[in-house]
Amino acid sequence: MKHPSQIAFLMILLLGSAGCITGTGGSEGSQSSSSPASSENPAAPGTTAPSSGQQFTAPSPRDMAGDYKIRPQDKILVEVFNEKELSREVSVSESGEVSLFLLGNVEVAGMTPAEAEAKIERLLKEDYMRNPHVIVTVKEYRRRVVAVTGAVKKPTIVQLPPEQDMTILQAVSAAEGFTDMAKTDRIQVIRQGEQKPIRFSLNELKRATNSQANFSLKAGDTIFVPKRVF
Repeated sequence: MKHPSQIAFLMILLLGSAGCITGTGGSEGSQSSSSPASSENPAAPGTTAPSSGQQFTAPSPRDMAGDYKIRPQDKILVEVFNEKELSREVSVSESGEVSLFLLGNVEVAGMTPAEAEAKIERLLKEDYMRNPHVIVTVKEYRRRVVAVTGAVKKPTIVQLPPEQDMTILQAVSAAEGFTDMAKTDRIQVIRQGEQKPIRFSLNELKRATNSQANFSLKAGDTIFVPKRVF
């Protein structure tokens, strides 16, 4: 018969061995369950991978801007890295300029944000800084609108999208379409600076390859759809 102290010692050894086996199994289980998840759902750089309790990080306005060209009355944020006093939010004047500390008036209208960054960096580097780093972000777009009037179901003012063109049919669609009395072969676009209205027909506008179908509206245009007369 074994002595009670020997029995207790054997029990301790058995319990210790069981604990080691259990701990090893748990570690392997956790690795096998977590590894596939990370390979199937890799988080893209600069984003947060969606999961319960988390929200996906939407693309920034800068990512969405693309080739957008800055216009008068836009509001832009000019940031100079590590130079807080040089960073400011400014409005683009009607002449296309912004007023910046040290540089004075700088013309940026017609440039993409990236082009404006390069220009401001170059001007700072010429006289003031050794290696400036500038970020230009469009904070507010100028409100650009066209009017849709005449024989449409809901005459209205339509805001043009800031980063893409709008066609006549898209603007008419925003006015809920033509009425039954619309004379669709005599659609007119009244444009500032043009002596006469520019005329279009619905059939021509529907042809995707026709130059009229690709006619782009400009801010201040008025689309007039006359009524049929019997």
